[in-house]
Amino acid sequence: MVLNSRRIESLRSLSILPTFLLRMALRLEKEFGILCRPGLHCAPSAHRTIGTFPDGTVRFGLSAFNTEAEVETAVQAISEISKQER
Repeated sequence: MVLNSRRIESLRSLSILPTFLLRMALRLEKEFGILCRPGLHCAPSAHRTIGTFPDGTVRFGLSAFNTEAEVETAVQAISEISKQER
């Protein structure tokens, strides 16, 4: 997908401690209204390749319709949750 002559990537995954994947996803939704998907995403072979099998990642599906402010909000939420979970 191309928008304003810039390359837009639609998926981002976050690899974190395995026991923290589900908690991160649940807290993002409950506390910040941010939807994401934890786990293997129906792609265990891909996760074997990138070294995140068997736990997976937290995946965010972004599009050209997401604003920079929305992405920044997600980054701040991830940072806040990560600091609290240490």
